[in-house]
Amino acid sequence: MTEEQLLDVKDGRTYFVYLTNRQNPFSMFERNVADILERMHEEISTGSTNLWVLKRIGIIHCPDTLSYFPDNELIVEGKTIYDKPQEQPYLTFLFSKNVPASPTLYSPYEAITRHASFENAAEFSAEKIRSMNSRHPEDDFSILCAKLLYDIDWH
Repeated sequence: MTEEQLLDVKDGRTYFVYLTNRQNPFSMFERNVADILERMHEEISTGSTNLWVLKRIGIIHCPDTLSYFPDNELIVEGKTIYDKPQEQPYLTFLFSKNVPASPTLYSPYEAITRHASFENAAEFSAEKIRSMNSRHPEDDFSILCAKLLYDIDWH
């Protein structure tokens, strides 16, 4: 899976996996969360990392343009053994793109931020893109807003 697929607003898939301590952190992108939960043990090697299962909620390509997936927000996933309450369940992932390269996660330390609500994530994202555009006008920036469903110790 490529980061470009995650940022494609026309892609109908909703759920994806992020591994917190891997060279290629994005590993699965599916329409149904059940597909991830069924296949993750076979397809993703364990190691010193956490496996996050998330769903796409919005994509910001410039400060004034938000692609929001309201239907994704309304989906209620069934209970699983991985359920844990999250105080700040919304995450933003900052991507940069140097033309003509594919988008990449900006920096593991600056790229991911947690938020209490989608509204907070969207406001943060617009301001972050403005800031990054002023510091690096030669690059294109996008932010993926997602909701953390499961945070699994993947050891």
